[in-house]
Amino acid sequence: MSRVPTIVLGGTGYVAGELLRLIAAHPELELAGIMSDGSPGEPVAAAFPHLASVYADLTFKSQQQIEELMRRERSPAILAAAPHGVSAALIDKLLNVA
Repeated sequence: MSRVPTIVLGGTGYVAGELLRLIAAHPELELAGIMSDGSPGEPVAAAFPHLASVYADLTFKSQQQIEELMRRERSPAILAAAPHGVSAALIDKLLNVA
């Protein structure tokens, strides 16, 4: 069975860290990307040292990179860790990209 590509929005806060931890242990999810407009290109492990062994080479993506990822992925799961108003606008935009 193939794993579901998963995208996390709002990447540097506590909730994002918990989502990353849960995704890493989930047998049917595979992290496709994590967005942080404030830290694109920065290593995820710098923000979440406790996940460095799991996401050693992963970097945060910009909104544009996530939009490109949405165009490529067939049916990704989108998990929002940004504040409510920010998450709603991002999800609306991403759903209209694909």
